[in-house]
Amino acid sequence: MENGTTENKGTFLDLFSGIGGFRLGMEQAGFRCVGYCEIDGHARKSYQSIFGTKQEVEMHDITKLSNEFIRGIGRVDIITGGFPCQAFSLAGKRKGFSDTRGTLFFEIARFASILRPKLLYLENVKGLLNHERGATFETILRTLDELGYDVEWQLFNSKEFVAQNRERVFIIGHLRGAGTKKIFPLTREEGSADQKSGRIRLAGTTHAANDLSRFTRERTYYTDGLMGTLTATDYKTPKQIVVGNVNPSGGGMNGQVYDASGLSPTITTNKGEGNKIAIPILTPDKATIRQNGRRMKENEAPMFTLTTQDRHGIIVAGSIDGSYRSAAAIHSVEGLCPTLTTMSGGGREPKILVKEATKKGYTAALPGDSINFAYPKSTKRRGRVGNQQANTVVTGDQQAVVTDDFQIRKLTPLECWRLQSFPDWAFLSAKFGSRQIAEEIISNGLDHYNCRYDQKTSDSQLYKQAGNSVTVSVIYFIAKHFKINDTTAFDRFSER
Repeated sequence: MENGTTENKGTFLDLFSGIGGFRLGMEQAGFRCVGYCEIDGHARKSYQSIFGTKQEVEMHDITKLSNEFIRGIGRVDIITGGFPCQAFSLAGKRKGFSDTRGTLFFEIARFASILRPKLLYLENVKGLLNHERGATFETILRTLDELGYDVEWQLFNSKEFVAQNRERVFIIGHLRGAGTKKIFPLTREEGSADQKSGRIRLAGTTHAANDLSRFTRERTYYTDGLMGTLTATDYKTPKQIVVGNVNPSGGGMNGQVYDASGLSPTITTNKGEGNKIAIPILTPDKATIRQNGRRMKENEAPMFTLTTQDRHGIIVAGSIDGSYRSAAAIHSVEGLCPTLTTMSGGGREPKILVKEATKKGYTAALPGDSINFAYPKSTKRRGRVGNQQANTVVTGDQQAVVTDDFQIRKLTPLECWRLQSFPDWAFLSAKFGSRQIAEEIISNGLDHYNCRYDQKTSDSQLYKQAGNSVTVSVIYFIAKHFKINDTTAFDRFSER
């Protein structure tokens, strides 16, 4: 991330502040925060732990603030706000202004009409631009125009700054007569960025029903596209990992076999039938065998030594186009790795396939790629696999990453915060409720998963807070171009 400046370029009011993504970017650009507004108590506590806000105006429910209270805040140069986007998002029901959350834009307009800041700096999903065929965005532009603001906007993708595909529209309102200059369009000065849309490819599901059209939390994705969108509910998956069924029919609850790394299924009476857990076993084709040493291993233990007699399985999960079976086979991560050959490269290396609405019908995922879990059986979705980067961090879809040994794991809360450009000290401040503790953990090189400090914010809230935030590096990149002129005469006029 680019370094900001300590110069005080002006003041700003942080509306719909969340955990402070706007604030971090604005402060890096040299602006000073005078107050913040956030209705979510968990996000507000994280915000306070990160920044220390004792001398600032603190607001909760923006709809309950009187005009007199707002007027008492005093002069500010900029109002920032990522007003709630669920009413306009392509991932939601898109009720727009008929949704209570959609009407919160007019609270920003109320603040602007009273405080008359020289700049408005707003953010929302790109779906705002075409919601109701553009009528919603036209209403926003008309409202700001009537308040005396000339408006410009531009669509930015976070993948130009971090490893996350996140398209957002940024709106700048210039108060007429304040002397601020047009900012957009902006392009990155540092090198070129891949402008192609990221692709997500669905690999499958860990749910027992194996229904890719449902159970979105259990979906897995290939890794040769963008990372799947981060959400506030990623912490809930996987609940159980089903690796197979031992019944001849391939179905039935009593025959389900579960991975030992997932949660245990519900224990039932089942007429003596117990739940089954998959563990490594030597010579599985023989019911009994006379041998020295153990025949079974604990979960995650190394596999047995390979011999000329013992049998160890390789599970072939499918195949892709190719003349040679060994080069075209797709292997399950539950079996052993096949023999490495001189052809294990050039596209013939092991891979995981994720279903997509393409001509091939799939996209191959490799280690380091992300996989989006949302709607795995959809016949219309593409871009499920992230090529060494993540998809949008939000609060609904699911995503994971493919490891070097072709295992699929969730992102940690810290990784989600990093995808939004938050420094580690900010994440640790929110997790432990103290910036001092965060600095001690970092300076002493402590493992924040195993230290003497108590976690104050749950992982579920940390996931949610990352998904609801803005990308700090994008906020800074735009804000560093702001220039607030010293228009004293104008200020006296505007206060009349």
